[in-house]
Amino acid sequence: MEILTTFIRIALFVFIAAAICLLCVPFKYKIDGEFDRFLVLNFSIFCTPLCGIRGCWTNAPGKSLQVQVAAAGLPFKLNLKEKVKNKKEKEKEKEKEKKGKGKGFPVRLAVLSSLDKEFIGNLYVFLKDVLKMLKPKEVTVGGRIGFSEPHYNGWLSALIGMLHFSKVIRLGIETVWEEECYEFSFVVAGKVIILGLLFRTAQFLLRRRTWELLKTIRQEKALSAAGTIF
Repeated sequence: MEILTTFIRIALFVFIAAAICLLCVPFKYKIDGEFDRFLVLNFSIFCTPLCGIRGCWTNAPGKSLQVQVAAAGLPFKLNLKEKVKNKKEKEKEKEKEKKGKGKGFPVRLAVLSSLDKEFIGNLYVFLKDVLKMLKPKEVTVGGRIGFSEPHYNGWLSALIGMLHFSKVIRLGIETVWEEECYEFSFVVAGKVIILGLLFRTAQFLLRRRTWELLKTIRQEKALSAAGTIF
């Protein structure tokens, strides 16, 4: 019995040590996606060509997250299927889709009113730190974007103008003023150390203002699901 307990402890220690070492190793990652009514994301992260994860996710109805894990060169597919929906649930989804059609990205006043100086400052520092950790070698963004509010388009045009000087980021975004439009695609690739990224993300999420904004978003989603229109 003592031998078995010792073996389990050693195995657990080796597993934890290997996991920590793995989190400290630089991983090559690539994320490419596109949005045109539905968002589609393809992602891959590998520490060696024989060890890593790749997958595909979309918010289109009836589609599920597909993940493939490669361990020592052997692929393992994980198809996370959604539950089978009955006729009533499908009708509800169609009704929601009709109500939301043409509205584009939901930029709600309740969420925008929560974006004060403290949160924006925290978000700016967090994104700057994350970009340093991600160290992307390639960032490509293209598409057509137009907000319902003209001043948002002005901000977007100013941001595009500033980012054109970047050596890493390549932009091909057209600002649409005549109509509300959200069609874009992007590619991000580089290297990252997972442990540092997880620690910095946890720091940002545990801040008080982040919790308050997430609470506002949850409330807004609940009201939207109930058919409330802001």
